[in-house]
Amino acid sequence: MIPRGCVATASVREITRRTLLPRGSVARALGRLVDDGRIIKLLGPKRSLNAANRYRLLEPATGSSPLWSSSGLGVTSGLIFEALSPDYGMTVTDIASLISCSKRTVSDHLLKLLSAGLVDRIEQRKYIKFDDPGYFTWYTEWLCGDVLKAMSRKIDQEQFAWNALVGPQSRGPL
Repeated sequence: MIPRGCVATASVREITRRTLLPRGSVARALGRLVDDGRIIKLLGPKRSLNAANRYRLLEPATGSSPLWSSSGLGVTSGLIFEALSPDYGMTVTDIASLISCSKRTVSDHLLKLLSAGLVDRIEQRKYIKFDDPGYFTWYTEWLCGDVLKAMSRKIDQEQFAWNALVGPQSRGPL
C-alpha cells in the first residue's frame, strides 16, 4: 500500500503482470484515475521509449489482487469482500445497498466467497470476512498462480520483441 501523496512509477505491463487485468483496461483505468483527480500524471523528460509513467497519488491506494480479475473470482466478488467486515455480520440486503448491486448478484458471489473460505456465515444469514492474510495469499497463488506465470512469460516475450524492434540507439537506457 502506497501512502497518499507519494510518487509511484506505473508501468502498464507491470500492473498487468501483477493483477491479470488486460493492458487496455489498465491503461483506461489509469486515464480515468487521472480524469477523476485521484492521481496526477507527472511530466518529466522522456528518457526512453520503455520508460514508465510517474504518478502522484492524491488518495490512499488500496490493494489489488489477481484474485479479483476474471481469471479469479471476479470484480464483484472483490467489491463484496472489501465491503464485508471481520468484526460484525452483514446481510445480503446490507451488502447489496452498500455496493449498489442486486441481492441475487450478491448472493451468487457470496456463495463463491463462501466456497473459497474467504467469508463465513454466522447467525441469521449474516456474513463476515475471514481476515487471514496468509490464507488469502495461499488461495490467490493456488487459484491464479499458473495464470500469473503464463502472463509473466507473455509480457516478457512482448518486451523482448519490443526491445528487438526498437534499436538500442533509439531505446535509451533501460
